[in-house]
Amino acid sequence: MSVIHFLNVQNGDCNIIEHIISLIPLDKTIFLLGRYSFDDYYLSYMYQSVKEGNRFYYIIGNRKIEFLTVHKSKGLEADYVILLQCNKDTYGFPSLISDDPVLNYVLTQSDQYPFGEERRLFYVAITRAKIKTFLLYDQRIPSVFVDEFLHPERVS
Repeated sequence: MSVIHFLNVQNGDCNIIEHIISLIPLDKTIFLLGRYSFDDYYLSYMYQSVKEGNRFYYIIGNRKIEFLTVHKSKGLEADYVILLQCNKDTYGFPSLISDDPVLNYVLTQSDQYPFGEERRLFYVAITRAKIKTFLLYDQRIPSVFVDEFLHPERVS
């Protein structure tokens, strides 16, 4: 089981991401994961990107780091995972965009837990790491999932 580490980041602070990567041994693999394909917005201005086939990488600290959406990461693993944009926002994690109404026809009553589908997707994200997962969030608007981890006494 990997360890989860929370980091308060504002405005997609690339310096923190670069610092995390610099601490990871060179022989270890790293994924940058986003809920959406545009969660790497800030990275795209700071670092060179490389596309190889259907894989997308950023060159950060002379290392090739793969960026994936959480959906694309399903079934894959890396030694370390950096999960971007764990914020309470329309395009945060969980996404505040309403689920497709068709889902209500296929989900059972037990699946009606708040953010059920997003919660399962978040689980996929935090379990991709063999060693450690870093969750990056803005302290002003942390995701409900981040809040639940940081303040389990508030979960009813």
